[in-house]
Amino acid sequence: MFYVKDCFNANEVQFKTDFPEQVWCKVKCNGNTELFIGVCYRTPSENVYGYGIHASVTELVSEISNKNCVLFGDFNYRGIDWASNGCDSSVSAEARLFFDCMNVCCITQHVDFLTTDKSILDLFFFW
Repeated sequence: MFYVKDCFNANEVQFKTDFPEQVWCKVKCNGNTELFIGVCYRTPSENVYGYGIHASVTELVSEISNKNCVLFGDFNYRGIDWASNGCDSSVSAEARLFFDCMNVCCITQHVDFLTTDKSILDLFFFW
């Protein structure tokens, strides 16, 4: 959930991708330019949504990559080194898939400090 001040005249938006933990709105900027703002949460437990949730995350990113977007949330992918734009040897296949998808779509992550004791899990993307 997130809040948007009334003066921004935001409208809720839903995308086709079947990723369960997401909420989006659209605001108009500078006339007709649309900005999509989204919040996502990916649980680290496959017991909640199953293994296929990883594919849904990358499908969502691919679906919205051609729009003006701000995306933030907790994606729970450990081992990605966003500062050096790489992954360490312990990174999961799912984290690498997410990281590679962001690179293919030319999307940059902007949090540059650890949000847990060893990883940046809370992410902020703007494109």
